[in-house]
Amino acid sequence: MALAVILLLTPLAETEAFAGALQQLDWQELERAWDKYHSRPTADNAEQLYSRLPVSPPKHGGYGHPELMEKFYSALDWLQPRILGGDRWATRIAFRLCAVADAAFSEDLEAMLASMIRRQPLLFLEELRRNRKSVGDITTVVLNLNADECLEAPSEIKKAELQARLDALGSVSPSKLELMNLRDECRSLLGEEITHGFGEE
Repeated sequence: MALAVILLLTPLAETEAFAGALQQLDWQELERAWDKYHSRPTADNAEQLYSRLPVSPPKHGGYGHPELMEKFYSALDWLQPRILGGDRWATRIAFRLCAVADAAFSEDLEAMLASMIRRQPLLFLEELRRNRKSVGDITTVVLNLNADECLEAPSEIKKAELQARLDALGSVSPSKLELMNLRDECRSLLGEEITHGFGEE
């Protein structure tokens, strides 16, 4: 019934895209691909999983399947050291997961990706560019301060974290113009937040 109501209230193009996303997403195949990657995180298994994850968030509500979302969510602690260590496929998968994550899962996933900026700035830029459709609004990652060490921290600590990200991104010199522009966009967001985001002029 809920799906029928949505289909009646949305334009035809959006309706077809929404219904198509639900139909094309094979949850069993996706879960099998995840289990295979989780048990044996090879490049081949990672690529199979990545290819089965949705590219962008649905226009109306979540993708559903809460059991599988919980499985993904519970594995963030497993993904994080790989991402911070520079594992490209783990980073790529984490960005793609942004398309299906919501609520607390989304908040913690974005905080994890934000934490890699000052540790792996070039990898962050490369995979953000590749997976920007999955992220949507990049400010939710670039300016994210929801990690445990920042959540209840005073403004000085939060500003220092953002400054560390700004400096890290400034230390890389991408050869591709698109990456240079993305770096500058991220640095502009960080600089603006550092200057004006804490109730100070």
